[in-house]
Amino acid sequence: MIKQLLFNKSGWLPLCLGMATVMYYACSNESFWKLEPEADFTISWQTPDGQAGTPPCTVTLTNTTNTHGLVTSYVWSVNGMEIATTKDANYTFTSAETFAVKLTATNLNTSNSKENTITISEMKVSGIAISPSGDVSVEAGKTVTLTATVMPADAANKNVTWNSLHTDIATVDDQTVIVTDIATGIATDIATGIATGIVTGVSAGTATIRASATDGSGVTAEKQITVFIVPTLTVSPTSYTFAAIGGTSPITVTSNQSWTVSSSASWLTTSRMSGDNNIIFTMSATANSSTSSSRNATVTVAGGGITRTVSVTQNKVIYEPEMVLVQGGTFRMGCTTEQGGDCYPNETPAHNVTLSSFYIGKYPITQAQWQIIMGSNPSRVKGDNLPVEQVNWNDVQAFITKLNEATGNKYRLPTEAEWEYAARGGNQSRNYIYSGSNTIGDVAWYNGNSVFTTHPVGAKQANELGVYDMSGNVWEWCQDWYDNYNSGAQSNPQGPPSGSSRVLRGGSWDENEQYCRVSFHAGCAPDERLNHIGFRVALSP
Repeated sequence: MIKQLLFNKSGWLPLCLGMATVMYYACSNESFWKLEPEADFTISWQTPDGQAGTPPCTVTLTNTTNTHGLVTSYVWSVNGMEIATTKDANYTFTSAETFAVKLTATNLNTSNSKENTITISEMKVSGIAISPSGDVSVEAGKTVTLTATVMPADAANKNVTWNSLHTDIATVDDQTVIVTDIATGIATDIATGIATGIVTGVSAGTATIRASATDGSGVTAEKQITVFIVPTLTVSPTSYTFAAIGGTSPITVTSNQSWTVSSSASWLTTSRMSGDNNIIFTMSATANSSTSSSRNATVTVAGGGITRTVSVTQNKVIYEPEMVLVQGGTFRMGCTTEQGGDCYPNETPAHNVTLSSFYIGKYPITQAQWQIIMGSNPSRVKGDNLPVEQVNWNDVQAFITKLNEATGNKYRLPTEAEWEYAARGGNQSRNYIYSGSNTIGDVAWYNGNSVFTTHPVGAKQANELGVYDMSGNVWEWCQDWYDNYNSGAQSNPQGPPSGSSRVLRGGSWDENEQYCRVSFHAGCAPDERLNHIGFRVALSP
């Protein structure tokens, strides 16, 4: 049997040839032509994890419509606005809100739509990691850098704030650079989710440093910082010498911690046994009665594993002044040529003087030496190594008497001629204006440099004989009664047998340079005590 299909409006008509019967097959109605497509689609996110992200974010719209094999057209729309007419589509959401995504599929006669809603919201911070990991420590006064990494990487607001929960131990300074997108108004850190905090150690202890998200998520992270202190300890001075009579001296301790102090000898005590940080205390030495040896001790300051010491020496009792031999000779006494026009009339006439050899004190008598012999110190400005002052000529004679009793020697005041000869440098004289120089500041304390006070003996330059302070510092008593000169040559002159004033020589801290010349000639009543008058001793061989 041959079957033929014919088409008419009612459907397909199979025609059988050569048969008596014609079979008719037809669709039951016209619904076949009106079959609706079953519109459907899926949404996938173009992010590494395939999850919804913070805007702007892009999705792929994949068409899964059942077309029943018929040709179909498509229209995509978002919130009623057509975005594409392709089968599949991509779309980028630029704001955080809810969107209606709709796909309409159409065949020849009918269409079908599918609509889904998508909510785009800002991604919140879910965690913060602070590095470096593990224990972190910093020295007080120094810094350490922390970094906070925000997670996830596409969080909308990756900014964090830093704060210290223990600012007395450590502080933190937020060093993150924040930039704001002008178009969106969104502020982000330039390091894309990495914030930097600079922690400064303040004092010893443990501080908690916190990094907090600023997006309202309430996410925080904390790091414990241990602050340590490097101990410091210094003392000044590190050595000191006491005179035999004893005394006190300050010790300055500079430290950043507690410390203790001790002395190695009973004769050396301290005003405190311990302290904190920076303190000045005093050490005191009792008198050393030994005439044969000095003694030594150590003050020890210890703290924070550091030990510092002050080496202390106390001199033995020294009755006898240090003396310099002056070889005898002949010199021109009074206003000589090198003195120029500064001479006063009482310095004339210049005349020849011949002297035998003698010893003269290397320094003026100090307050320590006076104290040892006399048991008191009359000086206005106190100091062991300062020249004794406010002693009159009669006081000096009492001192010399006791000194001679203690030593068995025959100390005395120098004669005026001996004093000038020694001041000029004896037989080694270079004919200076002042004792040891033509520049007064090299050898003398006078009113141009003294700040109107005495100064320790031997602080300036010595003269040709190695004798100090014969110009300036203090006036010096001589043995002679004061008198005018005569032109006759003299040998070992002793001065007049009587008078009202005793000779003063050398000038002082209170006078100008004219009075400090080696030829200047002055006198003062023997009972006069002034704070710029002292003396030195002489000794015959």
